[in-house]
Amino acid sequence: MRFVVIPQQVKTFFLPWEMNLSKLIKETSILGYVGIVDLTKAASYVSSRTYQMFIPLLAAGIVYYLIVKVLSILLGKFERRLKESD
Repeated sequence: MRFVVIPQQVKTFFLPWEMNLSKLIKETSILGYVGIVDLTKAASYVSSRTYQMFIPLLAAGIVYYLIVKVLSILLGKFERRLKESD
């Protein structure tokens, strides 16, 4: 069971998890306008204080992009490692 069933279940668990994780991060930025303080809401606070809309929102967008990109690269490496064990 340890060498056959568990590795198969790990693969079936992590493949949908990768897509859901990036989707969750993207939806978190939308929740910033509802009331939860995150990068998008913080960028709105900064833009309201400095009267510059583009730079804070661009910075928040770049940070979100980097978070999703780094996580997708790490999960891609993990997925390739799981494929090697096939």
